[in-house]
Amino acid sequence: MMKNSYLIILYSTIPYTNWKIVNVIPRDILMQKSFKLKRQTQIFGIIFIVLVVLMASYTSIYISTPITRLAKVVKKVELGDLSVRVSVDSKDEVGQLGVAFNNMLAQINNLMNKVYQEENKKREAELKALQAQINPHFLYNTLNTIKWMAVIQKADSISKMIVSLIKLLEFSGKRIGEFVSIEQELEHAKNYIFLQKIRYNDKFIVNYDIDEKLLHYKTIKLILQPIIENAIFHGIEPKGGVGTIQITLSQINDKLKFEIIDDGIGMDINIDKDRKFSGLGIENVNERLVRYFGEQSSLKIYSSINRGTKVMFYLPIIIDEGTGENA
Repeated sequence: MMKNSYLIILYSTIPYTNWKIVNVIPRDILMQKSFKLKRQTQIFGIIFIVLVVLMASYTSIYISTPITRLAKVVKKVELGDLSVRVSVDSKDEVGQLGVAFNNMLAQINNLMNKVYQEENKKREAELKALQAQINPHFLYNTLNTIKWMAVIQKADSISKMIVSLIKLLEFSGKRIGEFVSIEQELEHAKNYIFLQKIRYNDKFIVNYDIDEKLLHYKTIKLILQPIIENAIFHGIEPKGGVGTIQITLSQINDKLKFEIIDDGIGMDINIDKDRKFSGLGIENVNERLVRYFGEQSSLKIYSSINRGTKVMFYLPIIIDEGTGENA
């Protein structure tokens, strides 16, 4: 037993015999085990704290690293570099954010390319318009002079051709706005047909099935003539003998329906995809119809070899020229 040490005495009494069982434990020995347990607890506590700090640091780095990369990419985009992309290494929320950011950049690039292409087309159209510009007054005056010379010389057919040509030029070049009445648009097409019939020596016949109650409604101008031109050049002209063109205007519910049908040589739509819009200006007609009235007004072309071609499109019923509001 250790000297100068406190003793802890424990005893208990046995029933029936009244004997005492005494247990004497030095306090130092008992405290040694307590101190050992305390030290172990402290060591485990320190290890646990270190592990928590390490895990927190790792988690912080795991989360902050992709965010830092994203911030650097955003900075480059801010400076105008849209070709950069975020490197995505995970599928968590940060990774999903990176994927969404990359998709956004791709869409911005596509939109900018479309705008750039549209601007190029616009500049090309302006250049072509500038190159094709002719003083209309000089041209009208010259044609009128030729017309009166033809009248004096009793060349009636030449005089009628010049009158039709003057009307064509007036309709095409005069600043009368984009919207015209269907009657005006149809009259313009008839003047064009008159000139082409003389040019081709009556190689084709044009039949009209027009609901006259619809002629006062509005449409964008210069949509019929390019389609008729396409029918003559690519359908009727290569055909032997006399051809026929049928122009129909009717109302279907709240839409106006135009059909231009020819019995020319036709084409295989599945093979001759480029020929669908090969006529002069017909592709422009389709683009303008879609731009003003939506995809539902795009040109529908039905054709087969030696069976002719039908071009069909729908127009909304438009009354007010100024606003373009539907009836």
